[in-house]
Amino acid sequence: AGWTEVGADGVRTKDGQRLSARWIAWTPVPDDRAALANAIQSDLAAIGFEVVREVLEPGAYNEQYGPKTFDLTDWGFSGVDPDFLRNHLHTDGFQNASQVSDPAIDALLEQGVSVTDTAERAKIYQEVQQWNGEHVAIVPLYSPSLITAVSDRITGLTYDLYGRPLFYNVSLN
Repeated sequence: AGWTEVGADGVRTKDGQRLSARWIAWTPVPDDRAALANAIQSDLAAIGFEVVREVLEPGAYNEQYGPKTFDLTDWGFSGVDPDFLRNHLHTDGFQNASQVSDPAIDALLEQGVSVTDTAERAKIYQEVQQWNGEHVAIVPLYSPSLITAVSDRITGLTYDLYGRPLFYNVSLN
């Protein structure tokens, strides 16, 4: 797309501008996210795309997040119901970091939360996912997993909908 010149530092340029993106992150950054961020920065640097990552304290992060003075940010989110996408893709979504504002997507998300038929909901959220695949407002990278090792001496261990262990009723035999 015209980013053909490469500066001495390996970063591509076009019309005197560097191919660069500013990525803000909320501290503390978990080890898995830090490793992933380093890999992404390294891979993009290899093709001449500079990613400047800033790890900010919560107050400083919020000062940047509110007015959207960044190009990228990372969130760890998942859900057992696809309605969680409304937070990220609806014009009024509280975590709409990509600043998506598409009346058609808003309508789909509003319809999805109001429909109770499972098959109909699946079709609606499939459309939302196809839209995201074309417009790339959210880039899902991985789903963290939890490993729980238990002895047969343990009873009462249960899990929440996300697979996290609940220890409230746990006891030793």
